[in-house]
Amino acid sequence: MTVDFQEKKFLSYVESISNNDLYNELNFNSFTDEEFNNKFGNMSAKNVNLSIYHLNIRSLNANADKLLLLLSSLQTTFDIICLSEIWSCNITFYNNILQDYKFSYALPPSSKAGGVGIFFHKNLKATQINELEFPANDHRVENLWFNVEKNRNKYIIGALYRHPRQSITPFKNILIIWCA
Repeated sequence: MTVDFQEKKFLSYVESISNNDLYNELNFNSFTDEEFNNKFGNMSAKNVNLSIYHLNIRSLNANADKLLLLLSSLQTTFDIICLSEIWSCNITFYNNILQDYKFSYALPPSSKAGGVGIFFHKNLKATQINELEFPANDHRVENLWFNVEKNRNKYIIGALYRHPRQSITPFKNILIIWCA
């Protein structure tokens, strides 16, 4: 397998961040709601700068009630809730599904499946950054990017969904260019 220059550059970038202390502290474990509450439920808001939850919801229209049930079972109020694969069915209905949140989303242009949505807690200042969006072209990628401010701290938050069963090469090339 030959690796071209851009691919080497991308792999080098991934390797460089994987040696970063912050990267090494990331935890990608799965938890039941009970395990999550035992581990994170008693954390005070003072110890957390920004709380973000991500879920591949596989149709917000079909699973909104399950999302609400899950969030109500957790002893944490998240600043940001990112959803992937929201689908486009009845999407405007869900603008007000979470009372204290504002909802932004990007839908697939040519199918009902896919898409991303982000719920921002009303206490956050969130401004969309269109310049960071990946080009639509033929890559079947929906994405949203925002500048977020909380307690004088600034963050860039993104949500990205790449459709399955398509060539990974164009998507990888976009990432290489984007990370450069």
